[in-house]
Amino acid sequence: MKIDNKIMLLLILFLMNCSSIKSTFNKGLESDKKSVLVIKKLNLDNNQSIIYFTETFDNNLQIEVNKKIIYNKKIETIEQLGYAGSCVIENDKDVIITIDYKKQFKLNSEELPKYKFIYIEKEGKNYKVEYTNTVKSFL
Repeated sequence: MKIDNKIMLLLILFLMNCSSIKSTFNKGLESDKKSVLVIKKLNLDNNQSIIYFTETFDNNLQIEVNKKIIYNKKIETIEQLGYAGSCVIENDKDVIITIDYKKQFKLNSEELPKYKFIYIEKEGKNYKVEYTNTVKSFL
């Protein structure tokens, strides 16, 4: 019985480390002048954020908010810019992102309202999600 518990614990630890989605949170809640300008230019309300898809995408992408598909098209990263696409979302609801009709992950409505900019980067089969209030340039 002790061996079974050890094997189960090792299996759980292994599966937790194999997660293909890593999230980072930029704890600085203040936006700089450039970020404030972008927020005003995009006319983002308090309940809106923008998702940017950056590196190495060449995939079909579907974004669902409140059980309604708001974005459904193929995106491809422009190598010179490191930019593939973007979408304004309601940040007070869960956001479901589906890639190539197979890989699916959720951006949680508890974290989203704290951040105006969400950057999603693809590295092979892994994804990096960065939550921040600071806009990045693509040049």
